Amino acid sequence: MPKINLKQRVTGTAMALTLVWGVTLSAHAMEHPIMIEDQGSFFAGGRVVQSQGVYKDDEPTNFDGETLHGDAAYVFWQKPVKAKTNAMVFLHGFGQSGKTWETTPDGRDGFQNIFLSKGYSVYIVDEPRRGRAGNSTVPMELKAQPQDQLWYDNFRIGQWPGYYANVAVPRDEESRAQFFHQITPDTGKFDVQVVAEAMTAVMERTGNSVLVTHSAGGGPGWLTAAHSDKVRGVIALEPGTFPFLKEDMPEVESTTSPFPAPGMEVSREEFQRLLKIPMVVYFGDNIKTGSEPDTHWGLDNWRVRLNLAKKWEQTMKRYGGDVQVISLPDIGIKGNTHFLMADLNNAEVAGAMEAWMKEKGLVQEAMPLPLGKDISERFIGTVHRNDLIDNEDVYKLPQTNVITFEPGSHSGWHTHGAMTVIGVAGVGIYQEFGKPAVLIRPGDVVQIPAGISHFHGAVKDSQFQQIVIYDKNWQAPANSKAHTGPVTDDEYHSIEFSAQNVTANVNNNAYLFNYSSEPFKSSNFNNPVYLGKVLSKPNEAASPEWTYVVFPKGTYNRWHSHKTGQVLIATDGVGYHQIKGGKLEVLHPGDVAFCPPGVTHWHGAAPQNSFAHIAISPQDNHDVTWYDFPDKEYSSID
Repeated sequence: MPKINLKQRVTGTAMALTLVWGVTLSAHAMEHPIMIEDQGSFFAGGRVVQSQGVYKDDEPTNFDGETLHGDAAYVFWQKPVKAKTNAMVFLHGFGQSGKTWETTPDGRDGFQNIFLSKGYSVYIVDEPRRGRAGNSTVPMELKAQPQDQLWYDNFRIGQWPGYYANVAVPRDEESRAQFFHQITPDTGKFDVQVVAEAMTAVMERTGNSVLVTHSAGGGPGWLTAAHSDKVRGVIALEPGTFPFLKEDMPEVESTTSPFPAPGMEVSREEFQRLLKIPMVVYFGDNIKTGSEPDTHWGLDNWRVRLNLAKKWEQTMKRYGGDVQVISLPDIGIKGNTHFLMADLNNAEVAGAMEAWMKEKGLVQEAMPLPLGKDISERFIGTVHRNDLIDNEDVYKLPQTNVITFEPGSHSGWHTHGAMTVIGVAGVGIYQEFGKPAVLIRPGDVVQIPAGISHFHGAVKDSQFQQIVIYDKNWQAPANSKAHTGPVTDDEYHSIEFSAQNVTANVNNNAYLFNYSSEPFKSSNFNNPVYLGKVLSKPNEAASPEWTYVVFPKGTYNRWHSHKTGQVLIATDGVGYHQIKGGKLEVLHPGDVAFCPPGVTHWHGAAPQNSFAHIAISPQDNHDVTWYDFPDKEYSSID
């Protein structure tokens, strides 16, 4: 849920924390650079086999007792700044690797870049025994078998060496060569169970995600969705098969293709799990419909699979499943081959996919502040906590955390020390036991006295993020009779709201909190800044005031020191903080900068980005000593 339109670049100093992906592979890829918060790679799943005997260190080529780690999936991932809640995990098809989703053969953005630019974390998988996950636990002879033309025809590009008249592919020889070069062999026999087990392990690492599969990746994709509660939705691009119960399995349809299209049998437990997940299947163009075989095997291969998809759709809906099979020409997207993610209109295909995700409630905009760790075991639904300020003696500030609730998530009835709640994003609920509930919106402040029984969380159809400031060391009295325990579904769904909200603040600007439209002019800033008040005194948490400061781009203050120190919580944009003699800190939303009592520092916005932070002066001591501007330090920022 971005609140500020950040410029799509960062300074050289910021590169240590934020990567900017620009035009690297071609003149076409990544025309709009993206701010990357983090990226990396890992292996997931797999198995270890060991040869018989005992390993002897002085006989290294004996191999007795040695181990082989194999059959794991390889994953490369990227997370953009302010990533949307559900990530996207991409599993390729037969003869392919994660390259499927990367830059297209003619150098345009593939789905990896397209969805990254839309704000999703993307996880690109090489399945076990393929590509960068090539270490197999079973042997396989690799044959250098020429077969480019077989796949060309089968992928509905055309009948070699021609192209179908409406096909949406580049028609130059270099692009065709690039496409053929991305075909890669198995290093061990393809095993749907091995792939599904590894993918289930992948999902444990990715967290809640939409799983996108292609072609032969569809089979293990269905099993992954049936075994992982992290799969929130499935998008299958021309999958090779579909999951059925044994009693519903359709007969294999006759085809002129050498590759028949049987269904895939799943257990009743697996089938029941799939009924709970929204799923959509997309097919491209030039696929004949009906029961009459196509004379060309490459086209008929997809006729029988589209027919099987429609039988599966009818079966799933009969059991109450949320599934949809879509032929792209029916929604105005034409010319697609089997490689929808690389065709010239791949951006349109991605748009259709995202529209479906939004329709199914799978797109939740990024929360303004980082989520932190998952603490869902203590709540109903999915809840995260990010510790901003730990209670300690130097700054004498109460414990301060960010709590993020997914839609419909909430606590039980509970008590704790005196707390102040500040709404950050979305719509939340607070209810004191025995009283009507109130809604909490961004900027609203709720004061909760110590020992009061209450619950809080998100409304059914919105995420909710709040800052909580509280007495961490409070202990409930031994004779407390406060009501505690779970909030039942009936209690949650029958909530009646108070006629009056807490503060009903409405934030109409692009920043996280409200501020005065009047510029604050001071000789201690090189340009005017804008001020607001996030938290005033008195408050239940006994916290100092929280002042909101908005710096236009290129704005910063003088070197200065605070008698009792200062704490800054970044909320918007990109900013800087530097302690005298120390390194420059780059601040992004959720970062906290601490300046000890009496220590000289400066802070402000990046040259090309506006910036806002909450400023907290411990003990509300505003005794500040000002010095010269850090012009030399600021001008050295790349």
